[in-house]
Amino acid sequence: MPPKPAKQVKKDSMPTENVATSDVSMEALTSLLESHKVSLSTEFKTVIAALESKIDLIHATISDHGQRITSLESNADLVDGRLSTLEATCAELAASNAKLRAKTADLEARSRRKNIRIIGLPASRLRVRDQPPSSPTYYPSFWGTKSCLLLLNWSGLTGR
Repeated sequence: MPPKPAKQVKKDSMPTENVATSDVSMEALTSLLESHKVSLSTEFKTVIAALESKIDLIHATISDHGQRITSLESNADLVDGRLSTLEATCAELAASNAKLRAKTADLEARSRRKNIRIIGLPASRLRVRDQPPSSPTYYPSFWGTKSCLLLLNWSGLTGR
């Protein structure tokens, strides 16, 4: 293997005129430092101005987001109130519906209990076909009494 070339060391990049002259005066150093101070100061001012503008933009964005969050919270409170009202109304309607269903079932059961069932005698045999329904002989003679006729009228078998 061939040997590696030696690394070259970079020398300070100081101007050669400052190194060559040994009589550097205090005034030259002061003016040099003053010029660096002014250039750094202007750089800092421009960077700080750019940062301040970005910070102002961030503050405006944060303020806008705060307003939006406040608006969303108030809308959420309104919707929550409306939802609570609707839930209460729904519960009331469900209770009312249950009561009405129970009442309907009770009324239907009572109606069924009041109906009379005549077992073994078909309704078609009660009518005499050759007589009109308004005549007193509409029903066969074995029903004979007026109470039976009223019972049939009440139960809906006569069609009146």
